[in-house]
Amino acid sequence: MEEKQLVVGMLQLIDVGTSRGAWQGAELEAVALMRKTIVEKIKTFNEESDDVDQDMEDVEESVDKAH
Repeated sequence: MEEKQLVVGMLQLIDVGTSRGAWQGAELEAVALMRKTIVEKIKTFNEESDDVDQDMEDVEESVDKAH
């Protein structure tokens, strides 16, 4: 698995878990920090390919399908 795919998959897991209520209140700060770090990493991948908007749309679509 390519590193970019792995990182995008991690973001998807966080978003799906959040939408399903998987995190307790005390865990939200850590989850939010992890999500922010992952989004920044995706942006670095996308700066190389200039497809920031498309990749983020793909993440949002896959999360929507998981609901």
